[in-house]
Amino acid sequence: MVNWLRRLAGRQASGPAPAAFRTHAAQAAFRTHAAAVSDVGLVRTTNEDRTLLAMQPLHPGHGVGDRVSLAALADGMGGHQAGEVASELAVETAQRSLRAAAKLPGTKALAQALMAANAAVYAESQRRPEQQGMGTTLVLLLLRDDGAHYAWLGDSRIYHLHQGQMRQLGEDDTVVRHLVNDGTLTEDQARHHPDRNVLAQALGTHPQIPRLHVAGPVPITVGDTFMLCSDGLHDVVPEPRIVQLLHNVPAAQACRQLVEEAKRNGSDDNISVAVVQILPLVEQAAEARAPSLRATVAREAPT
Repeated sequence: MVNWLRRLAGRQASGPAPAAFRTHAAQAAFRTHAAAVSDVGLVRTTNEDRTLLAMQPLHPGHGVGDRVSLAALADGMGGHQAGEVASELAVETAQRSLRAAAKLPGTKALAQALMAANAAVYAESQRRPEQQGMGTTLVLLLLRDDGAHYAWLGDSRIYHLHQGQMRQLGEDDTVVRHLVNDGTLTEDQARHHPDRNVLAQALGTHPQIPRLHVAGPVPITVGDTFMLCSDGLHDVVPEPRIVQLLHNVPAAQACRQLVEEAKRNGSDDNISVAVVQILPLVEQAAEARAPSLRATVAREAPT
């Protein structure tokens, strides 16, 4: 099984990181500040998005408590609130799988987590007629000492902000993006295409995932920010504005501002975002004494 996962992860990854992003020995020397907000938005009556931040203790003696080990975000779909079931089941199953696979290399652990989440959502969809056909997007960001590993399925996104420059990790798993890749559409045509949100595949709609997307590691550098978001945000807030809001703003404030910006721009979907900021590893006794948060699932922003 492990050998098969190795071949699978190697085949489906988006390729090695550029030279400027390769791993280095000092990567373990970081801590994190993170937050997540999930909001029902302006139009929908239920929130089918889910976000999760899972924490793990730093090595003994650092004196800085926990840091984020996993960020996950899912955007569910399906009638009779089935999308809500799919997204919650996906993030929780992925977290359990990754916890059990802590000794596996990052990409193998993520491939295993995607398959476990897919199996769980598909099995649940078969239990009740009203849930048949439900599914969800899923993006996973796994932070380890050797760097950031990531996985995606659908059109939820992961961004990496490094030295003021932001890039999307992976790409949208949509029909239109595939048409751009094969030269059928231009980037400008894709931005305005009426089917730009039609997914090429979704988690839980079939017994197996046709194509797994896993990649990494991307080096983790102090000052970097990682952001996960659903299409209720990235479809309506331009990337330059996202960079502006993320730059030098604490994670919780950045999440709130991004959601409010999406609302001002007329987002007609649920809006979810998780922000993980990479901070220097310093002794902070007060922080070390603070209660640790093991896992947080965000369902809806507080009113």
